This record gives sequence, structure tokens and C-alpha cells, in this order.
Amino acid sequence: MKCKNCMAELEEGTLFCPECGARVDNDSDKTVVLQEDLDAAEEAVNEQPAAGHKIYEDPVRQGQADQAQQPVYEQPVSREEPVRQEEPVQEPVQESAPAGGSEEPELCFCPNCGNKIESSSVFCEFCGYRMDGSQEAPQSYAEEEAPAGKKKSKLPLIIGGVAAVAVVAAAGIFALPKVMDMVGGKGKSDIPTELMYIKDKGIYGVSLKNSKKKPVEYTDKFTDSDSLYNAIDDFDTGFKLISDDGKYHFIIEDVDYSGTPTYTLSYKKGKKESVKIDSGIQGYYRVTEDNKIVYMKNDNLYVSDLKDKTKLASDIDYFYLDKAGKNVMWEVSNSDGTDDIYYQDLAQKKDKIKIDSDSSVIGMSDDLSKIMLRKEDSIYLVKNQGDKEKLVGDVDDVMALDIEKGTFFYTASVDSKVKAMDFVDDDMAAADAQLKEPVRSDYERTETVGSGYFTYERTVVDDKYYEDMSKYQEKQERDRLREQLKEEEIASPYTELYYYANGEKNLVTSEFMNSISYFYITQADREANKDFGSYLMYTKTNSEEMKKVKLSEINYASDVSYLLSESRDKSVTYCVYAAGKEAEIDLDGKRVGSTMKDAKNNLVYMLLRDEDADYDDSGDLYSMSLNASDLGKMEERDSDVDYLELVSKGNVYYLKDTNDKNVADLYCNGDSILSDVSVYSVQSVPGSSAVICISDPNRDKDRGTLTMIKGKKAEKLSDDVNDYYAFGENSVAMLTEYNYDRMKGDLRYYNGKETYMVDTDVRNFFRTY
Repeated sequence: MKCKNCMAELEEGTLFCPECGARVDNDSDKTVVLQEDLDAAEEAVNEQPAAGHKIYEDPVRQGQADQAQQPVYEQPVSREEPVRQEEPVQEPVQESAPAGGSEEPELCFCPNCGNKIESSSVFCEFCGYRMDGSQEAPQSYAEEEAPAGKKKSKLPLIIGGVAAVAVVAAAGIFALPKVMDMVGGKGKSDIPTELMYIKDKGIYGVSLKNSKKKPVEYTDKFTDSDSLYNAIDDFDTGFKLISDDGKYHFIIEDVDYSGTPTYTLSYKKGKKESVKIDSGIQGYYRVTEDNKIVYMKNDNLYVSDLKDKTKLASDIDYFYLDKAGKNVMWEVSNSDGTDDIYYQDLAQKKDKIKIDSDSSVIGMSDDLSKIMLRKEDSIYLVKNQGDKEKLVGDVDDVMALDIEKGTFFYTASVDSKVKAMDFVDDDMAAADAQLKEPVRSDYERTETVGSGYFTYERTVVDDKYYEDMSKYQEKQERDRLREQLKEEEIASPYTELYYYANGEKNLVTSEFMNSISYFYITQADREANKDFGSYLMYTKTNSEEMKKVKLSEINYASDVSYLLSESRDKSVTYCVYAAGKEAEIDLDGKRVGSTMKDAKNNLVYMLLRDEDADYDDSGDLYSMSLNASDLGKMEERDSDVDYLELVSKGNVYYLKDTNDKNVADLYCNGDSILSDVSVYSVQSVPGSSAVICISDPNRDKDRGTLTMIKGKKAEKLSDDVNDYYAFGENSVAMLTEYNYDRMKGDLRYYNGKETYMVDTDVRNFFRTY
């Protein structure tokens, strides 16, 4: 057969001409592929995760590692199952246990990050939002920006300042943040050298270095029809499909959602036949630098060297691999929600170490040399798997943990009782002091009744006597109330806020009310600004402005407690603590909407709305300084802002003039950049100051034009884009013209010069996380 564009000889089954790049089965698509400059693609740095967005989903915030606020949770969500007695780990054995099965859980979507999670989850295991709506102020937004009807959203574990690389096996296949691995191998930079994707029921790969190479089918057994819908959505991120050295492809097969989601993992080296590693695998697997596979099966922990597998532990719930891939830590859940925590070198040259029992991990460094634990109401630090050191006690909540510097905020509740009279303004004291008990005779008078011979005298009491007696009796009631108030003790609990730093706890305030905004410090933050540190924005009671309860407004001593609480809620001061000091913030009577950090400029951006405004009403965009010299200084950046989209490389992106189709005008640092942009579609591009977004969406809002913005210049990458992912400025994969009934679309790729067709009828593609 011949190419109809350049007449070059082609092999049967060729989809694209290797000479000119034209699609063989479509005369109208004659795209010339130019890839010689791909090797010169800019190196991607891990300031933020690569951008990607599925615009057919509800417009929800796609999480970004250096923007999403991730509160530390006290203890992980435990699985609802009988308590299991831990079995002693045997010496390394070769084993192949059958995959377990259970009823498939009901799933829902997190309104903050859009990931699919179990509907029974208390917290989103990807971004940390509380799902029951009881959280007073979501940690990355002071008010929820998701569409109405969505639940609010588990506070992710912090590893080295970012969300935990934890691998789990619960009722669903994923229960904590996804593994941060490159799925397509690495060339001279972090740009993938091969793009892997799902087509029909198989997994394919196509070279991004050599456009003349045809796509390779690695398996036709990715999943069956019953599990296809879930599998193509769940498996697109978090799975490392190519080893860093490029020697091995890891192939996922037989994905099964009939019970607990499981799959078979195989590896393929070069042109040799694939070799099965194991079946019935739960959750994510990890690949070490020397190409060992660490994974869970039947709640047991294994490591495989691609020849044999060794069982490391039994009945585990989570495991964490250190950055070097040499050591592993795992947790075994107890019935009370706590965990027993163990540590082991993968080579098993040493015995496993029991880090602690009946505790919960709240943070760890990426090399596992520092592990922060919560046990009951105390916080401990374990260094190099040694004895735990108690840091603080009487802890309620932990916020803004910086595991590298060992700093964090925490709250402590204090029970207190006070005399009710201390909070009462006796506004009736002066008047009551003038009231005397009325004497009846002083109000009597004699009058003659009748006429002529029929007259008599009688004593009459003036009506004012009864009025004065009624007032006096009310005064007597107040006197009795005064005596009760002097004796009555009412509960007056308060919350203390502390900042732990340099091995010491520092009391910030004894009048803490609620946290408004805080973020965890990532390595990217430190690279952008070495002085950028933890901060906490919060509210506290202003005791000086609190009004006492008026005696005239109460009937019983018990009324004081209720009215006092009401007064306290109205006497609120907004504050920020950073750089070792506290500062009050003037919000001019407005409430805080979404917030984002700007590490480069040591700022926090926030959207302020009127107190009575709805969540989707426009507001004013402000920046707040975190510098010690002007901490808390507010500066208005723009007005009538609808959505705060992104802060990247010191630039703030936001939307204005949003219509009823959730389409708006995009602004950057006060300048209008692009019109008709889909809400929540603006994403950063790794290793670049560029951003990408969807503009000009169609009527159904399931597709639009993918646009890359560099400064004030907008470049169209492709029309009819439904889903996209940016590996770098010169490496963007996308699905176009996707049919959701058939679950198929065209896979295209942008190489920095042009966008070309990769394959048709593609269900999804794999990407980094």
C-alpha cells in the first residue's frame, strides 16, 4: 500500500505515514510530523504537578502540589472490618496467594479535587477535604467554591512537605494520594519518551522520540467489559509503566472490579515475551531504582525482584517507600483507629523495627528519617527509627506541619468555669436602688358614696399602688436573680493556639476560634523563596469588644451562657501568624473566599466577598504580606473577580465576567489575557512560566480549544479537546472529539511546534501525577 499524500511505500496496517506523517485512512488529515527538536525540550521542575483537566466533569479544582492546602489528619480512616490479629512474618518465602474479593464500594467524586473515592469516606484521600460538610473552613479555601449540591471534603499525610506517597488496599483500589512517578520513562529531561494509552481493552505505547515508529500493543487484556468504565478512569495516573532506565515496561492486565479492585502485573523487556510478576494486586505498586516492585496482595506486603517475590508483612493497610527505594514503612490498623507502625529494609538484612503501637503517623520526611506521630493527645518525633521523643501534649488539632524544619501549629482545649455575674451588665441597678416597697396606706383615700339619706364612706386604693407593687415585685425577682448569678458557675471553655518551633512551644493566643487558611511548605516553595515559611490565618475572640449580657435581657441564670456565646461569635478578629509574630488583618467587613500562596513573593492571595454574598458571587482580589516587616498588610489587586484560578511563578490568574455557562474572561496580574475560558481549567505547565486552559467550549461544555499562554501571547494547540495533560511546555497529550457513550476519542500530541494525531479510538492515556 502507498501513502496518498507522498506516495511512500507502507506496510499493511500502518496508521500514519512514517515519511510525511499523514493519516493513512483519512485523506483530509495530512499533518507533517516534526520532532527533531523534542530532545531540546525544557527540563521540567517539580514546582507543581503537570497540568491536566477533564472539562467534561463538574468544574472542580484540580489539585496542585504547591497550591492545595493539605491539613494534617489525626488518624487515618480505618476500614470497617473485624480486627485482625497480626500474624508473625515468616522468613522470606515464595508465595502466590489467591486474590481476595469483597463487595464493591459505592463511589462518589470529591468536590475539591475531582478524584473518585468511596462515598463512605470521612475525608477525601487525595486532597484532604472533609466530606460530611462539618468542616467550618476548608483548608485550601475558607469557603467552598464547588458547585452547589457537592459535599465538602481526609487530611493527607505529609511526606517531605507534600502529600503522602502512600500505597493502600482498602475497599476501593485507591485510598490515599497517588504515587508520584513518571509513567512514560525519562529522556534527557522529565519529558516522557513514550506515551502509553488505553485502546479497546488493551494498553499501547508510542514513541515520542521517533514519530516513524508505530504504536506497540503491550497487552490486549487490560480489563473486561464490566470493569472497563472504572478502569480507564482509575488507572490513568499513579502507575509507573516504564522503569527509569528504560529497560522494562510494566503491564497492567486483568483489572477486576467485581469485588475489591485487583489486577495482574507483568513486565516486558525489549522484544521478549512478558513475564507475570503477580496477580490479585491491590492499590498502587512502587518501582525502586533497581527495578524491584513493592506491592500489596490480600493485605500482605511483598517485594519482587522480577524473578521471585518475598513476603514482608501481613495484614497491613498502608505502606510508604522512602525516596531511595531502599526501605519501607507500613501500618497495621487497630479497631480504635490507631495503627501499629513498622519499618524494614527491602533487602531484609536487618530485622524489622516496630516504630510504635497504638498511634497514627501525621508526617514523615521523604527518606523516612523523621516520622511524626500522634498518640492519644500527644505528638512525638521519631528520628532514624530510634526512640520516640515527646514534643507536646494536650493536642487537639495539628496544622501547617513542616516536617523538614520541625514546625507546626496546634490547638489545645481548656475547660473553664466562671461566675455568671462576671459577664452580666446590671443595667437595672440604679433604677432598682430607687425602688422602695409601696405602703398601701399611702395610696388609700376615703370617699363618700351615695346621696341624701343613703350615703356611706369607703376606703379606696389608688391604681398606682398596684402598678408600683408590680414594679417592686419585678425588682425582687431581679434581686433573687442577682444572688443566683453570684453563685452560678457557667462553662466557659476556650482554645489555645500554639506554634511549635526550635524545640519549644509558643503560645500564640488563648482566644482561638477557627482556622481560615494555611498551606504546607514544599521543596518547590523553598526553591522559589528560601525564606518562605509556614503561616496560619485564623479568627480569635476579641474579648475587649465582647459585650456583657444585660440583666434586663435575661430571666434565668442559664440564659447567660447562650447570650455570652452569641456575643463571642460577634466579637471576632481576623489574624495571621508568620515569621514568629502575630498581626491583625482588616477585612473591611468581608469574608474570606478561596486562598492561594505565592511563595516567590511571600504573599497569600485571597478572594473577599460580602458577608451576605453567595459562594459564586464576585468579590475583590487581595494579596496579604507574610513579611515580618509588614505582616498582614492587605493590598487590593482587582475587583469584581469571580474565581481565583492559579498562582504560578509569582503570577496570579483569575476569572471575571463569568456567564451562566461557567465561561469567563481570564486575567493575569490585572491584565486581560484571554476571553471565553472555562472555569477551573487554568493549569500550570511544569518547568515553564506558561499556563494552559480550555477556551471557547462548545454548547455542552464537554470540549473546547486547548490554549497555551506565555506571558500575554496565547497559542492554540487544538480544537475539540476533552482531556489534556502537560508534561512540559513542549510536551502536551490530549484527547479530542471524545464520545462518552463509546468511551473513545482521538489521541493527539503537541511537541512544541505542532499538534499531530497519535491514534484514533483511544479510551484514555496514562500521565504523571
